[in-house]
Amino acid sequence: MSIMPMGVLTKTADALPGFGIVAAVLGIVITMSSINGPVDEIGEKVGAALVGTFLGILLSYGFFSPWPCAWSSWARLKSAFCES
Repeated sequence: MSIMPMGVLTKTADALPGFGIVAAVLGIVITMSSINGPVDEIGEKVGAALVGTFLGILLSYGFFSPWPCAWSSWARLKSAFCES
């Protein structure tokens, strides 16, 4: 098994919280453009910004970060099994 996909997944996991922050900033900028609108519309846009932040963190620490660790453990077990 190649190490390259694990490195790519690790780098993706490291970058996803940054995308979440960008989503939050972009959501707040969009919210500020309609600050004179109804309260429901502003709340919806702030909520979308928070969902972007949460999604970046969830994907990073919940999915993309554990995969390389699990795959490297599996590869070590497989190589130990094949050697014995």
